Amino acid sequence: MLRKILFIMFISIFYNIYAQDNAELKRTYEEDQSSRKMEKIEWDKLVKQDSTRRVEVLEMIKQNKLSTQNDYFHAAMIFQHGKDSTSYKLAYEYSKKASVMDTTNSLFRWLSAASYDRYLISIGKPQIYGTQFIVFDKKYYLNNFDTTKVTDSERIYYGTRTLKEIKEYLKSQNGEDKGLLIFPKSKIIKVK
Repeated sequence: MLRKILFIMFISIFYNIYAQDNAELKRTYEEDQSSRKMEKIEWDKLVKQDSTRRVEVLEMIKQNKLSTQNDYFHAAMIFQHGKDSTSYKLAYEYSKKASVMDTTNSLFRWLSAASYDRYLISIGKPQIYGTQFIVFDKKYYLNNFDTTKVTDSERIYYGTRTLKEIKEYLKSQNGEDKGLLIFPKSKIIKVK
């Protein structure tokens, strides 16, 4: 039994080391990223392109074409740019898988936290890592946020801002220190 377990572990490690990234998925990911770096983004056009990319990635998933941590990360980032809880949940699942496959990659962990926050907000719950902001009346606010669910140590591990860093970020964006400004759907809450 121990030999079987060791053999499976060896095969898994060997496979992860020598597996090749999906070139088509990498190209799709690079298109996704470059479309967001344009000086003037045509949002209607981008939304359609994002939708097409998600369909392409879903087809790759159906054909079992994802195998490396980079494949899972690329798929997750594409789903992160979706518009619904299904996309955000897939983004979370695939970024989590990438971060398990490569525990040293902080970008994989960050995407896991950010996609989980988006997923929570999309189902009407508060985010827990503090990665999602909105602009309302020319001011930056945290989208609905529960500061008690994770610690700053966990936020650091996932590569997100600590509560103090979030306050500093809001101050730098808004030009004044008003603490943590949290914007739920119904009203603005000021948390000092």
